[in-house]
Amino acid sequence: MSFRLHICADVGGEKRNVEVTFDRKPETVSKIADEGEIIFRNECALKQLDPRNFSVDFIVFYEDATRRWKPLENVNQLTEYMQLYLFQSGAPQETVREIPAPSSQANAFGASSRVVHRPGLTTIDVDKVAAVFKELDINNTETIELGEMIHGFQAAGIDFNEETIARLFEKSDANSDGMITWEEFQVFSELFPNTVETLYWRLRSVDQQPTSAASQLKRHRQKEHQLKRELNEAERERKVLESRVRQEQAIARELDPRRRFLEEEEQDLINKEFALQFHRDMVVQAETQFSETAVRFDHASQRQGSPRRARYL
Repeated sequence: MSFRLHICADVGGEKRNVEVTFDRKPETVSKIADEGEIIFRNECALKQLDPRNFSVDFIVFYEDATRRWKPLENVNQLTEYMQLYLFQSGAPQETVREIPAPSSQANAFGASSRVVHRPGLTTIDVDKVAAVFKELDINNTETIELGEMIHGFQAAGIDFNEETIARLFEKSDANSDGMITWEEFQVFSELFPNTVETLYWRLRSVDQQPTSAASQLKRHRQKEHQLKRELNEAERERKVLESRVRQEQAIARELDPRRRFLEEEEQDLINKEFALQFHRDMVVQAETQFSETAVRFDHASQRQGSPRRARYL
């Protein structure tokens, strides 16, 4: 049975009150904090504020009987349609005053198909995880390669060296095939929720600033991958054509015995010519090495006053 609460918070100096529908009565206070952070971070994003700054410190509720605000310490204090207020971390001057009526509604992201569990006080929506996966998958193969992950971290300005990123990649690449699939990336988001959250907002910011260096780097990598795909396709076509040429030549030789005989003679002559030149090069190389050795020996004999050398003067 659904359970509704009114949750209010300060978003950019403005009180925002939302009616939140849970699929059932929340089991913990932290669950309410989780849902509040998700909802109001979205509100922050709509107002062009950094959503990462919204973090719940503690929650209070309004008790109608005493007409006072009290700390929410356990879910047994909850009643349906109760008014809650979320105090944020890092906002010591925040006060509860002039709470507006709920101006919008939201559903708690309770279904397991909609969220990935995140240790601590938050959850990550699967849509966010999917958005990050798509951003990292520059070459559109529905997998993430190490180079793509390195690019994503660099574009997002996360201060990790390539060795650290490689270790994260290896931890996520469960079957060690050099690629992270969507299923493997979901596990990555559970292990490193803060990392995925940061990637989501920072890469989103990159897309909103097309003239930034990070955005230009992204376009460059996309172009690089496109050229690599074209090169791979050209190499594949070349190998196909080379195979067809060999097949056509073989068919032509079988159909014309005289041509086959001439080609065999020509090939024999070419082989001999190559072998002769190869042996000439070996002789020249041996003569050069002998000459260099003789010179070194002569210089050594001069320094040592060798009597053996004197016999050849």
